[in-house]
Amino acid sequence: MPFAAVTVIVLVAAGEPVEASSPAMTKALHAALGDDARVVVEPRGEVPDDGLLARADAEHATLVGVITWADGHRKVTLHFARASDHRWADREIRFDAADAAPERWRTVGFAIASMFPEETLDARAGARAAAAPAGTAAGASASSPGTASPSTTPAPAPPSSGAPPPASSSAASRASRSSRSPDGDTSVAPDRRDGGLRGPRVAIDATALAASAIGGYGGGLGGGFAVRVPVSSSFRLRGALSARAAELEPASATSRAYVGTAGVAWERRVGGSVTAGARAGVLVELQEVVHFSADDPSAVHQSRWLPGVAASGEVAWHVGNHAAVCAALGAEGVLGTTAIFVRERQVASLTPVRLLGEAGVRVSF
Repeated sequence: MPFAAVTVIVLVAAGEPVEASSPAMTKALHAALGDDARVVVEPRGEVPDDGLLARADAEHATLVGVITWADGHRKVTLHFARASDHRWADREIRFDAADAAPERWRTVGFAIASMFPEETLDARAGARAAAAPAGTAAGASASSPGTASPSTTPAPAPPSSGAPPPASSSAASRASRSSRSPDGDTSVAPDRRDGGLRGPRVAIDATALAASAIGGYGGGLGGGFAVRVPVSSSFRLRGALSARAAELEPASATSRAYVGTAGVAWERRVGGSVTAGARAGVLVELQEVVHFSADDPSAVHQSRWLPGVAASGEVAWHVGNHAAVCAALGAEGVLGTTAIFVRERQVASLTPVRLLGEAGVRVSF
């Protein structure tokens, strides 16, 4: 039973000899995906992620990945994307000092294979299993006329005829698990215990923030939450809610701001575990001033709504595949200045432009 061939493109980061990495890794990929799988291994070069996706589309590749080694080959980062969703994700594997170089590369090969969609791996394994009985029957019926064909049972293939056993290191066992199909071929099924094989679908930020008003009041300290939904490999839709407060000493009051933002964010990987980008959006802000006075029976509240815009640059340091420490620096502006009056005398104003700084954590799933 024929089944469609697959193509995987593996780019090795600068400084790594491709010739040294090809044999063990390629052998593992063929063992997992089939001998007809097309495996392309070459240096990364200066092609950006979007360019790699375009190449994968042009060559009908099922998966494209970039391998980056660090810590003296004790750690490898797999940066990969599937043609089916065009979303980049990362996986990190650590090795022991005793692990031999071929074993490390073979582990990388099995890990890359496990990143293929489960339906692709299942379909190929099932097709190979279904093809085995047909091949056996054809072999049994091939005999010369008039000669009896003894009924024989094919001897099981020796262990060396399939893929080499998985690497003995703990990293190898985390990276993949092998299973033997009825025809003796070895394939790799995804091991999802670390949850790191699927690209992030949604990200949630929780940050502390500080704002400084330019030429007046309106800054303060606070915090916020943001949700990011990917629409491409580099762009995200972003919605956020935040709140902050500051003292208004001239008015014996406290200013509060409640802000809702909607916009887009752009991200690009600049290192093995670092992404940088920018974001922009429109906002609506509820400005509230609470005045306290000894001659008033209760606090006086005044508020107003204002539209505005916001923009920031940002950076994230990823810790594994689903968490990151993030920071941003930018500005926001609203359409109007809010004058603060006490007993019919202006004592302060909330200016329309503020500088913003944020720091917090990001969780992706």
